[in-house]
Amino acid sequence: MPKLLGVSKKTLVEDNELFLFEDEVEPILSVLCGKTLEIARLEVLQEEELAEMRRQQETFSGMRKNEEAEIKKMEEAEAKRLDAHIAKKSLERSRREAKKIAHKKVVSRVLGKSFLSHLKVNAFTLLRDVGYFRDRFSQEVL
Repeated sequence: MPKLLGVSKKTLVEDNELFLFEDEVEPILSVLCGKTLEIARLEVLQEEELAEMRRQQETFSGMRKNEEAEIKKMEEAEAKRLDAHIAKKSLERSRREAKKIAHKKVVSRVLGKSFLSHLKVNAFTLLRDVGYFRDRFSQEVL
């Protein structure tokens, strides 16, 4: 043991001057333990609440993704339906245009035939009347 340096003094304690540990510390310890337990309980409740919020967010996120996928699928179906409608409309328009062209051709042909059917006879008659077709034999005889 090391040698003491300095002056040693005594403390005088009278009877009943010392406190009773169990009686004096028990309320303080009770408050400290109670506060610690309350804070721990609140932390556990907060963690559970946060976990529940995460689960709800994940559920909501999954529902949102499903809805977005469904919306995208519906948009693609609508786009396909619109493309099919436009293609059908275009086909019908081209078919109608081809029918008009064919009808014009038929009308032109019928009109041309009816116009030209008498043209040959009329042309020969006109040329004969004008004297374009002369009988060569009759000219040589004369």
